[in-house]
Amino acid sequence: MYYGKTRIAHAWLHELVTGPKTDECLPWPFLRYSDGYGRVRWEGASRRATHVALIMSGRGDRPQDQECLHSCNRPSCVNPRHIRWGTSQENSRDAIKSNRVIYGEASTAAKLSSADVEHIKSFLANGNSVASIARRFQVGWATVADIQKGRTWVRVPDFQGATQ
Repeated sequence: MYYGKTRIAHAWLHELVTGPKTDECLPWPFLRYSDGYGRVRWEGASRRATHVALIMSGRGDRPQDQECLHSCNRPSCVNPRHIRWGTSQENSRDAIKSNRVIYGEASTAAKLSSADVEHIKSFLANGNSVASIARRFQVGWATVADIQKGRTWVRVPDFQGATQ
């Protein structure tokens, strides 16, 4: 039974790769991993459908230290025109360039708001200690130090009105 489903999935992918070309997203209609990426048996192992689509389209197996990049940002899409091999750094640059990265308070992990960060930058510019600012905003000192060094919250402008 499983063999039959695998054969159908392979035939579907083969038709996709060799058939008429389209610029539309082509979501994987079969089994998926929990993160939304398509899943298919290939050469005796469970593989991501995007990887198999790249192999079938003649771009080879996954190179070491590379991943499958999506121009459409849809994990389920297996259109060979939307996917390619690339580095993690390229993937990050693509995500930033196409506004697919969640910044600041829009992140569910954010403990601070943009207004809080503006205040923190103001306190830093006025010579307050990292530890005292961290206590005031109930965050770790490393959070404030990362803001101070420009490692996080870089989209919030630096405070320009420091007093001497």
